Order: sequence, then structure tokens, then C-alpha cells
Amino acid sequence: QQRGRVFDTYWRKPVDCDALYATDAFDAPAEQWPPPPWRALPKYLRDAFTLNGTYPRVPPDHVSAQRYSGAEALVSRWRRARIDDDVDKARRRQLHGTYGLGETNCVQAAVA
Repeated sequence: QQRGRVFDTYWRKPVDCDALYATDAFDAPAEQWPPPPWRALPKYLRDAFTLNGTYPRVPPDHVSAQRYSGAEALVSRWRRARIDDDVDKARRRQLHGTYGLGETNCVQAAVA
């Protein structure tokens, strides 16, 4: 565990990224849809996902119903008006982005 430039702490874990991207299973559609409820997952998976509870899920039982694998992207065609609108929102610190307003503003402050 170390202090980061953006977040208070970050973790380093050894990961073989080349092996992850080399497998066809990496981007394979889920065999089960929708995914099981969070509480139905085995404890060892919940612990692995949250680094043994260090980063709890909020809300704890939320599972996104949005299916990405094998489907269209949420925004599959970027238009000038959409980009200009997002840039304007970012300048006013009102761009929610993918991870919410707080995370978007935190990343923006770090790269500014």
C-alpha cells in the first residue's frame, strides 16, 4: 500500500496483463445474464473484488443491468455536439463521466 498522486492510497498487485489480453475469454460474453446478486457470490470472490473489504461496494447489492459484452456501446457514435457539451460540463466541473462527478473531478484536478 502506498500514497498516490490522486488517491490517498493505492495497491500494487502482480498481474500478467499480456496473458489476460491473450485469451479469447477476456472479452467473451457472460455465460449467465443477468449476473448473480452480489450476496450470492462466494465470499472469496467478494473478498478478492474488494481487497478484503478495504474498498466496499457502494451500494453493496447493486448490479448493473447494462450489458456491454457482445452489445452496442452506450455511446457508439461520438458527435461534435456531444463532445462540446461534455467539454463544457468538465470546465464547469459538472461532468458526471463514467464513475460519477466526484471521481471525474478528482481525475481532472490531478491532470490539470
